[in-house]
Amino acid sequence: MKTLELECPGCDQLLELDAGFAGGVCRCSNCGTLMTVPVDGGQAAEAVSQRRPDRPDAPDRPDAPRPARPERPATPDTPAEAVADEPAAQPHEPAEPADAFDAEPSEQVYTTTSGKEVRVSGHARIPTAAKKKRTVVRAATALVFVGVLLGVLAMSAAAVWVLSTVQQETPEQAAPPSEAFVYNNRANPYRIPHANVLGLPLAESVMVVVDAAEASRPWLAEVNDVMRAGLLHRDAGNVAGLVYATGDDRSVHPTTPQPLTAWRESDLTAFHSRIASEGEPSLGLAVERALHAAPRQVILITGRRPSEAELDHLRTALDRQERVLFDVVTVDRDVPALQDVADRYLGRYVSVTKMTIERWQQEADDTEPAGDTEANGM
Repeated sequence: MKTLELECPGCDQLLELDAGFAGGVCRCSNCGTLMTVPVDGGQAAEAVSQRRPDRPDAPDRPDAPRPARPERPATPDTPAEAVADEPAAQPHEPAEPADAFDAEPSEQVYTTTSGKEVRVSGHARIPTAAKKKRTVVRAATALVFVGVLLGVLAMSAAAVWVLSTVQQETPEQAAPPSEAFVYNNRANPYRIPHANVLGLPLAESVMVVVDAAEASRPWLAEVNDVMRAGLLHRDAGNVAGLVYATGDDRSVHPTTPQPLTAWRESDLTAFHSRIASEGEPSLGLAVERALHAAPRQVILITGRRPSEAELDHLRTALDRQERVLFDVVTVDRDVPALQDVADRYLGRYVSVTKMTIERWQQEADDTEPAGDTEANGM
């Protein structure tokens, strides 16, 4: 395809046109200048160009060239010389509006070298390079804004997901059990007229885990005796069970948790007589076995300081059970690590000594329970 190169007289931009536009009119795509395309294909230095004024009455507004009027043929009434003397036609000028501020922009007429008139409306808009650049900038700004908005929404969704995940991983806080009395660490368990374990009130379902390790031998018999006194209440509606941390399969009483009203003192005494204190059984396994009954409350009685691995086992077992309270009673030893576990599961931590348990027994032998002034009945 044959092309022409044309230099814009308004902005010196070099334009490339199809050769078919020779002798016609074109407009610069950069500045909007209207110009005539030379027939010889040369540069636009000699081309007639017009820049569209902003208003019809703008100063220095160029006049649109018009083709010369053809000569009239001679007639008998009009000699040929008279035709030649007639003044040449003036270029077309648009009429001035009555009110320059209210008039609409008029169209302009441009004439090509071939004599063809081209009318350009004053409302015509030419998409110059500057306008195209503004359009691209606006589109890019809109895309950036949409991207930032989507990023903020994504971050908000991620934050909500993280918070919900943390809340799910946090152990669910269980409400305290419905207690028949208010716990008092100075009260004697033998004299409390309600079911209890070493003075602790019981939930509607409870499993008691007793550490029967070698280290428990000095106080295990006394703990068994005070537990029998607290559990054997005929008016108690609690469902309970015992699990002793030993290597013996006979360390559970009863076989399945039962209401305390069905417990017999002779059966419980015979069960305690079979428990032997030996070795270092796993507290985690014993608690895990107690949790199989899905109790509302677990009470651990021990005199050992468990290892970190044993504590992890305890926490893992308790995490798998929803809404369980974990109370801890330590004998002759204070174990802060077990207190932390009890606090985590909204349980109580009680530390007693063998001498305190013996004092409870002595007071129970010397005084009738009905006359006790330390009982904590509601």
